[in-house]
Amino acid sequence: MLAAVVLAATAAWAPSAWAQLAVSDAPVEAATADMDQKQFPALITQDTNTATSLTTTTQSSTYSSNSGTISSLDQALFSGVNSQNDSELLPVTQGLPCDSYTPMVTQIAPALRNTYLGAIAVAQQQETELQGEDFTTIASNMQAPAELAATQGVGQGTLAIVQELRLLRQQMDTLILVIAVDKLHQLDANVRSKMPRQGGGC
Repeated sequence: MLAAVVLAATAAWAPSAWAQLAVSDAPVEAATADMDQKQFPALITQDTNTATSLTTTTQSSTYSSNSGTISSLDQALFSGVNSQNDSELLPVTQGLPCDSYTPMVTQIAPALRNTYLGAIAVAQQQETELQGEDFTTIASNMQAPAELAATQGVGQGTLAIVQELRLLRQQMDTLILVIAVDKLHQLDANVRSKMPRQGGGC
């Protein structure tokens, strides 16, 4: 008898109760989806953006070594006084010959002239290159939102810095060489002019 009463009451309550539950579930699901969209938008759109981000093309820019340029600059610089002929051209402690005009005019002065002119040519060439430098392509790749484009841009920027540092090192070497040759020439002129002439009685 008790079981029959409970069954009848449940049957009478079920239609309205289940209807209320069905209505209340829909707002919960919608609110959950909306909350996910607000809290995790990157995760929801990641699948669609990843393909575009990884495959976006970049501005063409190819690294080329500046070793050839540096080699040509060095050749012009070392065409005068260098580590192989400096002790012969500017011996410092060797007395001047009786006819000191000949070595001064035919050997020492031309070598010094080539060294200084080489340094001027090196500086001029590097300044010309500096005026023509353009990093627009590298900058556009670094500003690109795509992952591969940005990575490529950073790599190109790093290689450009390497090129500039190599030229800077070469320019510092040029400055060092010019100062050293000039000091060596001053020392040679000061010391040798005070030493006895070669050959004794000339």
